[in-house]
Amino acid sequence: DSRPRRVEEGARVVTCPPGSIHVILQMPRGNLETVAPRSLALPAVAAALRSERFGAAATLAARHRVDLNLLVDYGWPRFLSHAAAFVQDVN
Repeated sequence: DSRPRRVEEGARVVTCPPGSIHVILQMPRGNLETVAPRSLALPAVAAALRSERFGAAATLAARHRVDLNLLVDYGWPRFLSHAAAFVQDVN
C-alpha cells in the first residue's frame, strides 16, 4: 500500500537516520514529528526475513501494519524449510 501520508503544508524533512526506517519532519510551527514510511518499513521487514530474524520481522510488520501474509509469502519455499524456526522465534 503506497498511499500518500498527509502532513501539514510546509513540513520539511529534517533527517532519516542511517539504518533506520524513521523519517523526522519539522512542522511549520517548529514541532518535530517522526514517521515510518511504508517504503522504508517493507525493505526492513524483507531484510529481517532474509537474515532469518523472524521475530524481528513479525514485530516490524505488526507495528507498521504491514500485511502479515508477507511473512509467509516472501520466499515461500524458503519459509517452508524454516517453518519450525519461524514458530519458535515468533513465540
